Formats: sequence, C-alpha cells, structure tokens
Amino acid sequence: MFRHWILLTGVLTGVLGGDMQAVAGVANTTSKTNYFVDNRVGSDELDGLAPVPSPDGKSGPTATLMAAIKKAGVGARIVIANTGLDYRETIRIRNFRKGRAGNPLVIDGNGATVSGLVRAMPERWTHVHDDVYSFNNRMGGAEYVPQPWYLCGGEQRIGDSVYGPMPGFNWMASWIGWPTERQAPEIFFLNGKPGPNVSKLADLPPGGFFYDHHAKPRCLYFRLPAGARIEDCTVELPLNEGFLVTDDYVVVRNLASKYAIDDGFAGFWGIGVVFENCNGSFNCDQGISLHGTSVTLIDGGLYERNGGCGIADVMSSFTVYRNVVVRDNLISGAYFAGLGHSMLNCRLYGNWSPQINANGDCIVSLVNCLIAGSLEAGGGTYIGKGKIDPGGGVGIQIERGRIDHCTIVNCSQGVVIQQSGAIGNSVIANCTNALVTIRPTATNTFQMRKTILAAGTVIYGNEKVSREAWAEFAKKAPWASGEILTAPRLEPPLYALPPDSPYFKAGEYERTPGAVLPPWTGWNPNDDEPYIRSPP
Repeated sequence: MFRHWILLTGVLTGVLGGDMQAVAGVANTTSKTNYFVDNRVGSDELDGLAPVPSPDGKSGPTATLMAAIKKAGVGARIVIANTGLDYRETIRIRNFRKGRAGNPLVIDGNGATVSGLVRAMPERWTHVHDDVYSFNNRMGGAEYVPQPWYLCGGEQRIGDSVYGPMPGFNWMASWIGWPTERQAPEIFFLNGKPGPNVSKLADLPPGGFFYDHHAKPRCLYFRLPAGARIEDCTVELPLNEGFLVTDDYVVVRNLASKYAIDDGFAGFWGIGVVFENCNGSFNCDQGISLHGTSVTLIDGGLYERNGGCGIADVMSSFTVYRNVVVRDNLISGAYFAGLGHSMLNCRLYGNWSPQINANGDCIVSLVNCLIAGSLEAGGGTYIGKGKIDPGGGVGIQIERGRIDHCTIVNCSQGVVIQQSGAIGNSVIANCTNALVTIRPTATNTFQMRKTILAAGTVIYGNEKVSREAWAEFAKKAPWASGEILTAPRLEPPLYALPPDSPYFKAGEYERTPGAVLPPWTGWNPNDDEPYIRSPP
C-alpha cells in the first residue's frame, strides 16, 4: 500500500502540473480562448466569445454556464460574471473531454454562486386544508420513465406516479439535527428570505415550513402568511444538483456551489481536477465529494453547514486538500474512504463527530492541521437510539495514517488509531475522555515522537494510562519515553503555542509543535459570515 501511495503522489504531481503553475502564481504559457457567461445580459443563443452582446446580436456572453461549456473548445477558459444573481442550474462536466494535461479547461467563477434553489410554482402545490399546502415534486404519470440517479438526480416511481428528487439531509429532517440554530442551514425560502421550520405539522406557523422527510415521497408543507394567496408566494427549495466533474484536467476556481439537492461539488473518475478557492456550503449532502478513481487537488476554500459531511471522498479516489476550512457540518467534517487522502494547512472545527473520520484501507496524511472539537459549540457524538455524547466528539479517527505538526483540542477523544499510525510534532490537549486511543489492533505498529500530550488519559490497547502512571508505562512502551505534560498554554483562536512557550523548540527542526497555520486562516468562531480567500 505504501508503494501505491508514493506512486499516486507522483501521478498527482504530474497530472496537475499543467495548472499547478497557475495555482502557485506562475504564469501558464498556454494560450487560451476565453468564453464568457453573464446571467444578466447574456443569451445561450450567443457564441460566448465576448463579455457583452455585440450590436448585431451574434456575439456575446451565454446566460448559463452549461451553454458555455458546450460551446467551448479544448483548453478554453470560461469566465463567469459575478452579477450578484445566482446561476440556477445543474452543472455536469461529463464526456466533453475539453481538458488536456498541459492545457486544462479552466472555469473562473469570480466569486459567483451556482445555486440549486428552484421555485415551486403555484400550480405545483396541492391544497391540504385551510391555508396549508404541500409540495412533493411530482414529475409525471405512469408513462414517465425515470432515469438513473447518476443522470438526473434519482426520480422514483411510487404507485402510478413518478417523483423527482427532494432535499435529503437538512437540519430538521435528518437523524441527528444540528446542535444550534446558528449552525443549521436554511434551505427553504419565502419571498427571498428563509422561513421558520418546525418538526411537527401541527406546529406550522404562518409563512413557515414542515418538511416530512420520512414520507414516501418526501413532502414539504407550507402555511400561507396571513391574508396571502399561494399565487402571491415565491417559495424556493433545493431541487437542482450541484457542480459535477467527471472529465480529466478541469480547473474550477473562485466559485460557490450552494443549496444543491446533493453535493455542492462532486467528481467521478476525473484525473487532474483542481478546485481552487471554492465554497461548498448549505448543500443537502456533502460540500464536496470525490468518487471513482478521481485524482483531485482542493486548494483553498470553505465547506460549511452541509447536511451530509463537509467532505466525503470514497471508492478509489485520491485527494489532496490544502488551505481548506471545514466547519459546522452534520455527521463529520471529513469522511475518507478512498485510496489515499492528504490535508495540509487545514482546519476543521465545530462539525459533528468525528472531525476527520477515515475508514477502510485508505491512508491518511495530516500535516499542519488544526482539529477543534465541539465542546464550545454544544455538539457531540451520536451514540445510537437518539442519544448524544456531549463531550465534543472525536477529533481524528483513522484506520492507518500519519499526523504531523497538528493541533487537536476540545474533543471527547483526541485521536483514535484503529490499525496503524504515527503521530509526530503535535499538540493534543483538552480532550475529556482520552487524548489518544490506540486500539489493540494497532499497538504493534503505533509510533509517536516529539508530541505534547496535555494532562489527561491515554488508552493503549486494553490499558488505560493516567498521567500518574505514565512514567511506569513509558518503561515498557518506547514510543512513550516522553511524559504527559501539564496543559500547555495555547492562544486562541488558532490554538497555537505562544512564542514564549517552554515547548516552542520541542518539535522537529526547532519548529514549534502543533499547527502553525497561514495568516489568512485566522477567524472568529462566533462570526456567522462565511470565510473564503479573496480571489488572487
């Protein structure tokens, strides 16, 4: 497996080389033809080759991104105008084959947003009683032939009718629910503003929503505002898919994908795909999810308040995340079950447990990352039958992998190693139940070096080691030759050791242990505004 990891690391470097120059700030010498998209002044009848319509009405921007993708040539650059209006369409870059290793298809979003919101038209509502209406996205009768989920979102036949997709996970309908209202994504809108949600139809307020997630088909209930008619109400909800890439050598930068009925950004099979400075938030499944044998670089970005996980990479995918923020997502921050995954200079906090969860045979590498549990956010770990462990959840749970120069704080368990792993030059503190848990299956291969363990407990195999018993335990466990220290002083919000810390030079090459994140990753945990880098 280690040889596969080295091989794929080399493959990733090679296949991303065509646009890695641009990512690193070095000009790409490949000449590109520009295509333009503008949902204010554009038209899909235009050729897309000019940013504004020409007087003769032949040249100018397209109105939709998909139209520009279809018109673009190999290695084109598509420039999206940030008009302040969302681009409401499903994006599928599949079987176009317009990217090459040295000349990728590039999509510049300029901070624009692709949105999955769709208006439920007045005639599509069913009157239930009095001022209550229902919507379940009925698409056709028995003669309608549903398409597979991977083509159009999973229509399903129920009796003599066919129903399209309805929102999956969200804060009211899922099996856990968000711990705080602030974290909950608002996905049902009335006249441009999020409407109040309730968990029982009987509690439905005027202008509010009840989403019956368990009904077959799923159904949204809506009570009219006082004195209003259904024709007067603009109700919007996620019905479009997000941004899917299955082709090779595609670069997507400075773009947001929100309110998708599934993943905000997703990939299948594509080699050499780059998502740079993207924002995948408020989606009904993952913020970003990679599948198949895809090889992907995610460089910068924000993934928050998604109904599945912030990140979910599975099958045989190979991914590298750099300078990425993952926060306040349901279930997990990052779920890894592909071939191999790396996170560099990333921070994950406030997600439901674990912040990072890696299963199966994948190898995970975490370098210079901050992992902060949910102690302050009121979150915890789902332990079954509706019960929640309020202890902040697990920080990192991996089958096998390496943790280097990371900081793990505010969790019920800091790190859980299932099969094999190594921890080096890190800080693990303020974890109520255990700082590190090494399963019996991992005791023969586990290694730790130059890591600060704050006062607390370590579980090694079937042995629970307290701080008082550490010195005796270290005699028979060479990796534990250090000692559990009193809680080191950490400076919020990035939980870094201060410059005058006595442990400043305890790490490798006289570098401070724990994560030292780039300046742009500073944040206020109580700030509701999503954070993302300014476009370069």
